[in-house]
Amino acid sequence: MRAVPGAATSWRSTSSCPASGIARAWTRAYFGEGSGPVLLDEVRCTGNELAIEECPKRPWGEHNCGHGEDAGVSCTPLTGRLPRPRSVWAAPSFVSILAGGKDSHEGRLEVYHRGQWGTVCDDGWTELNAHVVCRQLGFRYGKQAPASPFGESAGPIWLDEVSCSGRETSLLQCSRPPWGRHDCSHREDVGVACAPRGEGHRPSLGFPIRLVDGENEREGRVEVFLKGQWGTICDDGWTDRNAAVTCRQLGY
Repeated sequence: MRAVPGAATSWRSTSSCPASGIARAWTRAYFGEGSGPVLLDEVRCTGNELAIEECPKRPWGEHNCGHGEDAGVSCTPLTGRLPRPRSVWAAPSFVSILAGGKDSHEGRLEVYHRGQWGTVCDDGWTELNAHVVCRQLGFRYGKQAPASPFGESAGPIWLDEVSCSGRETSLLQCSRPPWGRHDCSHREDVGVACAPRGEGHRPSLGFPIRLVDGENEREGRVEVFLKGQWGTICDDGWTDRNAAVTCRQLGY
């Protein structure tokens, strides 16, 4: 991240999206001033929303700001990778991998529990579940894929009937029965294909949003699209929770 002498910034610790990375809020036009209208002000997210559109905020176009108060964010993924063909993400009590795929972005979903790798049954499995898994692994979006090309696991079936809203940062935050409770065979193992750079379909997450004038695609001034034009967001009340939702909406 570049340093701007004398620039006032906002950097507040947040636990809103620990699995996918660290989202940071930047204030006072850290990434430069926009030229369009100021479209949003006093956005106050909890950190659990899928999109900025879902957060409490003032009505569109209602504000008391100038472009010197344009809000920005940086989205910094924190991921670990094993050599192909698996991808890995680790937390103190939970690790998941994609195993058996041709590349690190696809494979049979396995989770580590009580010293043993096991699979997830596809009962009730949805695209939102796959989206959470891929984001947890450090990818942007994902979809369910047939598990048969990835081979059959010899381990236990650890999870079944997993139901995610898409807001979660870890599969363990999703609704599910207790570990090991299922009525499945390995023919029903979940397979997942992730799109590292956002290729393919992703769930609709509200109005268009983009990051402008950052040093890379993961940072910049936040701009939203309304009625045919791009505009900025005022930094009144802008926090890392807002940044976390912005990064989630963008697929980071």
